[in-house]
Amino acid sequence: MVGSVAVLDNMQIRNIIVIAIVYLSIVACSSDNEVTPVDYGYDYFPLEIGLFKHYDVLEVNYNSEGGDTSRYQLREYIFDTITTSSEITYLIERSKRNTVADTWVVDSIWSARSNDDYAVVTENNVTYQKISFPVQDSLIWDGHAFNTFDPRNYSMTFMDSDTSQNEYLKVIIRDIPENLVLQDQRFEIYARDIGLIEKDYITLNFCTTGCEFVGQVESGRILSQVLFEYGKE
Repeated sequence: MVGSVAVLDNMQIRNIIVIAIVYLSIVACSSDNEVTPVDYGYDYFPLEIGLFKHYDVLEVNYNSEGGDTSRYQLREYIFDTITTSSEITYLIERSKRNTVADTWVVDSIWSARSNDDYAVVTENNVTYQKISFPVQDSLIWDGHAFNTFDPRNYSMTFMDSDTSQNEYLKVIIRDIPENLVLQDQRFEIYARDIGLIEKDYITLNFCTTGCEFVGQVESGRILSQVLFEYGKE
């Protein structure tokens, strides 16, 4: 018995070629369009009982008689939590000392909380939305969304880190360069797994009539707060 050989006609060959092309296209697209995990940036704002941060602070407060300069160290320590409406609020004890040899003296209690969408800090009974999640370059949000002040656009950008591969997160609160009337430039810098590492505020009002000299400061404040130690107790 002579064996038979199956012969494909032109239509069958074309169908096989089309199926192969479609299959290869699907595989290629699947490979090219792999989903990249979203970096929400929650680690820029860690909250946990026992975490502490120590800062060197330079503060200058101005009035019509001039500026009053003070230098001190600031300690922020998360010492307790409060749970309300399924949300955890972390209590932050803020203490000051003039030198390393001095004892920490409690100055105030602030609080902080975060969720999937934002991180907020309550400073002297006023709540500010410090960060919006997920973090992304040039993101803008209302930093006053949780208080009664007029809306204020905050924005974020990324900065190269000098100490690691990770980027710093810079939050710009206000950016009005010095002019004849005022200067208002404020920003905060956050690092992954640490939180706030630097705060720089310049809010000055300049004299406009009857001034002793051009650029005379009538009122305002300069604040420089830089992290020098952090950890967990």
